[in-house]
Amino acid sequence: MYKVLIVDDEIYAVMGIKSGVDWEALQVSEIYEAYHLSAALKVFERTAVDVMICDIEMPKGTGIELLERVNDISPETETIFLTAHANFDFMQRAIQLDGFDYLLKPIEYDVLKSSVARALESVRQEREMTELRTRYDETWNKRKGLIKEKFWNDVLTRRIICTPDNVLKILREHELVSLSGATFLPVLVSVESWMREYSTRDEEMMEYNIRKAAEEMLLSTGRGEVIQTKLGVNVVILFSPEDGEMKEGALYNRCMAYLESCRRYFHCTLSCYIGERSTLFEIGGIYQKLLEMEYGNLNKSNEVYRLARSNPPLSKNESSPSVIQRIQAYIAEHLHEPITREQLACFVHLNPAYLSRLFKRETGESITDYILRERMEAAKEMIRDSSIPISDVAKALGYNNFSHFSKMFRKVHQASPQQFRRKWV
Repeated sequence: MYKVLIVDDEIYAVMGIKSGVDWEALQVSEIYEAYHLSAALKVFERTAVDVMICDIEMPKGTGIELLERVNDISPETETIFLTAHANFDFMQRAIQLDGFDYLLKPIEYDVLKSSVARALESVRQEREMTELRTRYDETWNKRKGLIKEKFWNDVLTRRIICTPDNVLKILREHELVSLSGATFLPVLVSVESWMREYSTRDEEMMEYNIRKAAEEMLLSTGRGEVIQTKLGVNVVILFSPEDGEMKEGALYNRCMAYLESCRRYFHCTLSCYIGERSTLFEIGGIYQKLLEMEYGNLNKSNEVYRLARSNPPLSKNESSPSVIQRIQAYIAEHLHEPITREQLACFVHLNPAYLSRLFKRETGESITDYILRERMEAAKEMIRDSSIPISDVAKALGYNNFSHFSKMFRKVHQASPQQFRRKWV
């Protein structure tokens, strides 16, 4: 639906236009009226106007003067001028101001209706173009963000091998020529533990919030990227960090403030590992060193480390298969008990964040999802192979809330426990 404003110093002219045109057929829902320039401008202050029908010659400001103001405050409004005189100067100025049409009084209402219809069609097309541009911009920005994230993932993991000779070519290919000659300072942000129990989806949302907070608090100059690598690690990359950011304590203090904010608002403990200023073809090596620092940090959390100053001693982690097998065996033996990531990490003497990434990399699912699936598989077998009441099955697997147990069972098996038992009885 559209809105029309009629501006004329003659009240009968306004009334005639309002009653002489079939506005409903034009899908016009609201018609405003004004009798001089300042009154018309007040209408624009209150609402958006799609088409303005305006007399040119008015005593308290001409229609031309009004259009000059309207073009500043509402450039999308189409204007149809009315005049009793075919004044070439007025007509020329109206064209210069991008007036939509110029009609002579007395107005034939069918002619006016036709002009308004064409003006509204122009408004509709412009709206569609604006929506298309908006959607295109959103799609492009999203795609651009994905391209950037993939680029940095490939650089950090050395899938893209940058050298002094090919770096400019690589930046051109990824539309990042502005980074030519820049230096980079990576900061690895490791989520060590959650202070509240979250679902997998909630954890993902919280990690997104953690990255947004890093953009605000760690990218002080606004130049940089915050990405999540394919290992699930969050990395802040400062572009061409200023000397002030490298001074003793400057970035460290920002990281400490960031850790405290995340602890307070997102209920988690983190650690930050600050790298060294590097070129594009050196940053992959710095990132690997930061990963080694994080992997070797078994016990401490909510700390800030610098690669050059306080590299924690590396531990000799067990090979992935033996760690995963021990974790899976532990889970199988303790399905009836609450099991936390921190508890499992303590069992195998690993950093909780590292254990989560290791487990997902080796099994393809998160620890939380694995525990749920194992519990529901055990529940399925008990329901199918015994006559134990379903409420007792729930209790045997550590669920005191039967409703929650049923919800989790349905989530995994797409059927309620009762439906599953009826199927097998």
